[in-house]
Amino acid sequence: MNSNLSQSTWLASIVVLVAAASTRPACAEVIYPTAFPNGAQSLFAGHSFFVPVATSFNQLATQNGYSAHSMESVFAPGGQGSPGSLWENENNYAAIVDVLEDGDVELFGLTTAFEIGSEIEDYSQWIDLALRYNPNTEFVIGVPWVLFGPTDAIGGAEGFAATNAERAAQEWEKVQALRAAHPEATIHYIDYSLVGSIM
Repeated sequence: MNSNLSQSTWLASIVVLVAAASTRPACAEVIYPTAFPNGAQSLFAGHSFFVPVATSFNQLATQNGYSAHSMESVFAPGGQGSPGSLWENENNYAAIVDVLEDGDVELFGLTTAFEIGSEIEDYSQWIDLALRYNPNTEFVIGVPWVLFGPTDAIGGAEGFAATNAERAAQEWEKVQALRAAHPEATIHYIDYSLVGSIM
């Protein structure tokens, strides 16, 4: 088994458990709606801190009986996987449009490379384009942990966690701005850098 993929699968499982724990109803009568009760036809585009995690979610969905779930992905390494860089690269742009133009994408996932091609405008152009092909497309923006890890970060594990929290807060502000700019769209946000810090 590919060790990177197995680590990503483990990480995805932890993300699911943390998310479930953080949203568990205080009262048994409260029921939270499921966005895609049978799964979603999805497209995820980004770098190695995003696409392998999305692939792991895809495996979990398949293994757990989400019959309508499917996933396609477009991968580009490092900063090339940011929304702005994907847009500027002719081949990556064409690959994404090739999936979107069928009009079947229900969930479109993007990530951030922080300072590289990750401004509000970079996300907005993808949102606008996807909605032209399918006005019901929903979006998810995933925030990965910062490069390296607690052993290499300034300040060790605490420094790693603090930097992740700072970056995640910046991305959360962007998501709020995107929601305000695109009230017609549903934009989900997943901060899996939090899980990286906990691990």
